Amino acid sequence: MRISRKLEYRNQRYYGTIRISGEINPYADDKNYVPKILYMKVWSDNKKKCEELVEYIVEPWQSSLCYISLFYDVFKRIKRRNIKAEKVIDSYIRICASKAILESVRIPLISIFEQNAVDIEVKIGKLVVNRIASLGKGIQAQTYRELHYFSLFGVGKDTMEDYVKSGYLEQAVFFGILYQTPLRIGEIFELGRECLKGRTLHASSLKVKDKKMSYRLNRKLCKMIRALSRGREKIFKLDLRYYVSCVPRECGNSAHEFRQAYLMRKIWLDEEKHNRLPLY
Repeated sequence: MRISRKLEYRNQRYYGTIRISGEINPYADDKNYVPKILYMKVWSDNKKKCEELVEYIVEPWQSSLCYISLFYDVFKRIKRRNIKAEKVIDSYIRICASKAILESVRIPLISIFEQNAVDIEVKIGKLVVNRIASLGKGIQAQTYRELHYFSLFGVGKDTMEDYVKSGYLEQAVFFGILYQTPLRIGEIFELGRECLKGRTLHASSLKVKDKKMSYRLNRKLCKMIRALSRGREKIFKLDLRYYVSCVPRECGNSAHEFRQAYLMRKIWLDEEKHNRLPLY
């Protein structure tokens, strides 16, 4: 998303022009269609007043850029994986503690995703900007943090699936463990064949001596771990430095963020479970 502004003086007036454009949707049906650029114009006899009007329009767009980028990334993920938009967005709403933004954009956001327009990033932006202005800065920050953490599960799963399709089983297993557990890279790297019992992964902590941790994995990842560890003591043979550099290169996020995402998700799920308990 690009936002530019221009101030001109003509005919004894000051004119401000705001230009908003987004990335061309790579999954659009019409490849020859030229995406629309959103223009907004204001004018005033006073230069300072005109600048204030321009800033008044630009500010909500600037503050919501993180949301626009996140929702657009979600759109591209569901198109790449051929997942229903409603299923993904409902998952976001279910996991987030602050639903102020998501509840208000749920239906229109699903509709925009289904349109598959060339200028879909701008369409998402208009929707988000119209809703975000009424929220306080604290709610905005909290909601975005929750959405960002939840989106990392999709990023980790997509990366694992990409490596599976390419035939790189070891890398696929690494990213599978990364997004399904809060283990550090060093803790993942030390895992051996005997660490997996059924669907439960047992690991030692690097921070607390003699501390054992257990996490439940999905069946697909368990099958890949057993296939990879057959005939060897340790699951991973590649160098530790490879995995340290691989995470930000492949996902654009650090391993620490994946760990935070897992821990925050566990807190939210526990809170949701607690809130659902019947009161007698």
